[in-house]
Amino acid sequence: MVVGISGARKIGDADIKKIHTEMNSLVNDTEVEEIVFGGANGTDTWALVSAFDIRTTLGLDRPRLTVIVPNCIMNQPKDARQAIYDFADKVVQLKKAVGRFNGFKAYHDRNIAIINKSDRMICFPLKSNKKGGTRHTMWESKKRGIEPTVIELEGV
Repeated sequence: MVVGISGARKIGDADIKKIHTEMNSLVNDTEVEEIVFGGANGTDTWALVSAFDIRTTLGLDRPRLTVIVPNCIMNQPKDARQAIYDFADKVVQLKKAVGRFNGFKAYHDRNIAIINKSDRMICFPLKSNKKGGTRHTMWESKKRGIEPTVIELEGV
């Protein structure tokens, strides 16, 4: 099974614990062959780091940790970029232009690429935010027949 991750960027310590707990469950689930992340700061980065750390601590070589970025790794925020270099097993670079000129469509394309690769989606939206990329990903998942697991975060 392939599990996609989508989530908020501005998260706090309690949120990181929730993400870590969920990654622990995924890494320990022998049916999970791959976890796919979006490569952004916040949830994506903490989920990737947590999954790698748990996998390493347990001495496992699975699940595969894949990151899909909207443009190129070098265009990701510094901390996210470093986590990708250090912890991802595979990186898919969509090489789509990111900017206001196209309504940041590349982020939506990245989210849809994650959904299309996944059998299951876990979304970590902010409780206070009823719009945005994670909510859009939840909607797109449902539209494609994947009911996302939703774990709401408090944010900072």
